[in-house]
Amino acid sequence: MGAASSLVFQARLAQGNIANWNVLIVVVCYLILALEALVIWISRRRTIQRRLQTIPKFWIPVKQGDVPKPVADLIRDEYTRACVTTHLSKSFETSHPGWGTPGTQYEGVRFRTAILDTLPRLDALARETFPGFPPLMPNKAFHHHFRPLNFLFAEYPTLTREYSDLIEQARYEEDEPSLKAWLRCQELVSMISMIIGNYERYEPASTPPPVQMDWSASQSRQTLDSDAS
Repeated sequence: MGAASSLVFQARLAQGNIANWNVLIVVVCYLILALEALVIWISRRRTIQRRLQTIPKFWIPVKQGDVPKPVADLIRDEYTRACVTTHLSKSFETSHPGWGTPGTQYEGVRFRTAILDTLPRLDALARETFPGFPPLMPNKAFHHHFRPLNFLFAEYPTLTREYSDLIEQARYEEDEPSLKAWLRCQELVSMISMIIGNYERYEPASTPPPVQMDWSASQSRQTLDSDAS
């Protein structure tokens, strides 16, 4: 107020109508400032009130007499609607394609991943048993990779091919592998591992010879010819 009085007094020092205009300008400026302050105060007050209204109250209506009947009916209807929606949104299936059924020994098992994970184990077993056996190349069919070891599977000529088909299906097919495919894969892996692991029974007086592989076209052709003979 002191600053405003001082400005008005200074404006009155001028002569004639200029003094009146100076006073008018000062008063109008202060009125505009007061109006802006009032608008800001009202705006902040309303904002604070809205924020306070969003804070949960400790008192919650739980029975018919706590609130008017129309309000109680609305609360009951909306609560019933929410319960029905939640119930209908739940999945009634206990299993998901490609996954083990909950509550069984296969719970949490993704068959596609489990089938593909058996491939590195068989490859490592073969290279451990046969020094010099090359590691499996990416995206190379299993039965082609194991062709030099076909002499081990003379009694089961389709064993590696069937396992290779399961690997290729898990690798490329859009449909998820089934539990039946995973169980069959386990059987094939067990049989192949047993045959490779029991190689000493086939050659009791010798150690496993080193297997040297050359994947050139000529060497592959010789391997095919030897298999055919």
